[in-house]
Amino acid sequence: MSIVPQELDWVSTRAACNIEQVFDELCLGIQKDIEAINHAKGVSEEDKFAANMTNKTIVVAQSGRMPRIVVKIGIVGESIVVADAATVTQWQAHVAVNDAGRCTLRLEDRTELEQWQFRQKALQRLFFGD
Repeated sequence: MSIVPQELDWVSTRAACNIEQVFDELCLGIQKDIEAINHAKGVSEEDKFAANMTNKTIVVAQSGRMPRIVVKIGIVGESIVVADAATVTQWQAHVAVNDAGRCTLRLEDRTELEQWQFRQKALQRLFFGD
């Protein structure tokens, strides 16, 4: 259970909790996740996971796998959208400051995710097949 701070500079906190900043942080986390999965699974060079980035999109795929299964994450308007080619699904999240004063990602059903939870939801199927 999170504790609501007695005082919070919510304006500065919300200003720092913007979609571009959160997306950049997600991309850094995804790069670390890719390094971790490639190391943990000990995959061959041709089966390694990799990411291709543009300024508002990151595409994650397994290099040698055909047909190529990809997860695309990008900024669309005021949302961060995830498109999973394997399941032909798409979902989105908005950045928001929660009652505990943390910058989180909020799904359409109002579920709040920390960045690691967002990355897990987006990449788990690609990395582990489940």
